[in-house]
Amino acid sequence: MTSCHDVAEGGLLVAVAECCLAGGLGATLDLPDDEQWWFGEAPGAFVVSGDRSELERLGGRVLGVVGGDALAACGERWMLHELSAANGALAALFP
Repeated sequence: MTSCHDVAEGGLLVAVAECCLAGGLGATLDLPDDEQWWFGEAPGAFVVSGDRSELERLGGRVLGVVGGDALAACGERWMLHELSAANGALAALFP
Protein backbone atom coordinates (compact mmCIF):
# COMPACT_ATOMS: atom_id res chain seq x y z
CA MET A 1 0.00 0.00 0.00
CA THR A 2 1.31 3.44 -0.93
CA SER A 3 -1.34 5.71 0.59
CA CYS A 4 -4.63 5.60 2.45
CA HIS A 5 -7.20 8.35 3.07
CA ASP A 6 -10.61 8.24 4.73
CA VAL A 7 -13.74 9.19 2.77
CA ALA A 8 -15.33 11.06 5.66
CA GLU A 9 -15.56 14.70 4.60
CA GLY A 10 -16.79 15.36 1.08
CA GLY A 11 -16.85 11.80 -0.21
CA LEU A 12 -14.74 9.75 -2.58
CA LEU A 13 -14.00 12.41 -5.17
CA VAL A 14 -12.90 14.92 -2.53
CA ALA A 15 -10.72 12.28 -0.82
CA VAL A 16 -9.00 11.44 -4.11
CA ALA A 17 -8.47 15.15 -4.86
CA GLU A 18 -6.86 15.57 -1.42
CA CYS A 19 -4.63 12.55 -2.10
CA CYS A 20 -3.60 14.00 -5.46
CA LEU A 21 -2.65 17.31 -3.84
CA ALA A 22 -0.77 15.65 -0.98
CA GLY A 23 1.21 13.37 -3.28
CA GLY A 24 1.65 15.75 -6.22
CA LEU A 25 0.27 13.16 -8.65
CA GLY A 26 -2.97 13.08 -10.58
CA ALA A 27 -5.32 10.16 -11.05
CA THR A 28 -7.75 8.81 -13.62
CA LEU A 29 -10.86 7.24 -12.14
CA ASP A 30 -13.56 5.05 -13.62
CA LEU A 31 -16.53 5.77 -11.35
CA PRO A 32 -20.17 4.77 -11.69
CA ASP A 33 -22.45 7.53 -12.98
CA ASP A 34 -23.92 8.08 -9.53
CA GLU A 35 -23.31 11.22 -7.47
CA GLN A 36 -23.77 9.25 -4.25
CA TRP A 37 -20.55 7.44 -5.20
CA TRP A 38 -18.74 10.71 -5.85
CA PHE A 39 -19.79 12.68 -2.77
CA GLY A 40 -21.30 10.15 -0.33
CA GLU A 41 -19.69 10.33 3.11
CA ALA A 42 -19.90 6.65 4.07
CA PRO A 43 -18.35 5.80 7.44
CA GLY A 44 -15.50 3.35 7.28
CA ALA A 45 -14.69 3.95 3.60
CA PHE A 46 -11.10 4.52 2.50
CA VAL A 47 -9.20 5.37 -0.69
CA VAL A 48 -6.08 3.22 -0.93
CA SER A 49 -3.35 3.42 -3.57
CA GLY A 50 -0.60 0.95 -4.37
CA ASP A 51 0.34 -1.90 -6.68
CA ARG A 52 -2.70 -3.30 -8.46
CA SER A 53 -1.95 -6.89 -7.41
CA GLU A 54 -1.76 -5.89 -3.74
CA LEU A 55 -4.98 -3.87 -3.96
CA GLU A 56 -6.80 -6.78 -5.58
CA ARG A 57 -5.52 -9.04 -2.81
CA LEU A 58 -7.11 -6.69 -0.25
CA GLY A 59 -10.47 -7.40 -1.87
CA GLY A 60 -11.41 -3.81 -2.58
CA ARG A 61 -12.59 -2.34 -5.85
CA VAL A 62 -9.93 -0.84 -8.14
CA LEU A 63 -11.32 2.48 -9.37
CA GLY A 64 -8.49 3.83 -11.50
CA VAL A 65 -4.81 4.60 -11.81
CA VAL A 66 -2.47 7.17 -10.28
CA GLY A 67 -0.29 9.43 -12.41
CA GLY A 68 -0.12 12.57 -14.46
CA ASP A 69 -0.83 16.18 -13.55
CA ALA A 70 -4.64 16.12 -13.37
CA LEU A 71 -7.56 14.38 -11.71
CA ALA A 72 -9.89 12.93 -14.34
CA ALA A 73 -13.25 11.48 -13.32
CA CYS A 74 -16.94 11.67 -14.12
CA GLY A 75 -16.28 13.11 -17.59
CA GLU A 76 -14.30 16.01 -16.10
CA ARG A 77 -10.61 16.85 -15.77
CA TRP A 78 -9.07 19.14 -13.14
CA MET A 79 -5.41 20.14 -13.31
CA LEU A 80 -3.55 19.79 -10.00
CA HIS A 81 -2.64 23.48 -9.98
CA GLU A 82 -6.37 24.31 -10.32
CA LEU A 83 -7.24 21.98 -7.43
CA SER A 84 -4.46 23.53 -5.35
CA ALA A 85 -5.70 27.07 -6.03
CA ALA A 86 -9.29 26.10 -5.16
CA ASN A 87 -8.13 24.37 -1.99
CA GLY A 88 -6.09 27.42 -0.97
CA ALA A 89 -9.05 29.73 -1.56
CA LEU A 90 -11.25 27.58 0.67
CA ALA A 91 -8.62 27.33 3.39
CA ALA A 92 -8.70 31.11 3.83
CA LEU A 93 -12.41 30.87 4.69
CA PHE A 94 -11.83 28.40 7.54
CA PRO A 95 -9.07 29.79 9.78
